[in-house]
Order: sequence, then structure tokens, then C-alpha cells
Amino acid sequence: MYTQRYYIWGGVGRGFEYLLLLLLLLLLLLLLLLLLLLLLLLLLLLLLLLLLLLLLLLLLLLLLLLLLLLLLLLLLLLLLLLLLLLLLLLLLLLLNSFGGGDKW
Repeated sequence: MYTQRYYIWGGVGRGFEYLLLLLLLLLLLLLLLLLLLLLLLLLLLLLLLLLLLLLLLLLLLLLLLLLLLLLLLLLLLLLLLLLLLLLLLLLLLLLNSFGGGDKW
């Protein structure tokens, strides 16, 4: 019964069993290393995604600032137009008061 056990491994003896155990341990270590590498890659991808999101947020902020600048420019243009209109009205009133024509 004791010798029957070695015939399963090809009749080599205990050395073959230790070799198989070492091979299995090496395979486990390799799988663990692969898992660690995959985890590191996933972490790197997550970091890249976070960086991209931050860049997108920055771009959105820049777009918002540009929109605000455009709005301020439009407001300034409107104020200038109003000032021009008021000056034209004042000039019309002054010309009408100095002129000899009929008054309003």
C-alpha cells in the first residue's frame, strides 16, 4: 500500500512530489503577481479617469467664464448704445431750443 502511492507519480518517489508542489507554488506566485499587476493597471486607469474628469471640469469652468465675459461685453455695448441715444436726444433738444423753428 505504501509503494502503491509512488506508482501514481510514475514510480519516481518523493522528489517528483516536491517538484510538483514547487511548480504549483510557482504558478500561484505568478498568478498573484499577475493579479497585483492588474490591480495596479486598474488604479492607473482610475487615476487617468479622475484626471480627465478634472480637466473636463476645468474646461467647463473656462466656458462659464467666457460666457460671463460675453455677457458683460453685451451689457457694456447696451450701455454705450443707451448713452449714445441719450446724447443724441440731448443734441436734438439743444438744436431745437436754439433753432428758430417751431417748438415741440
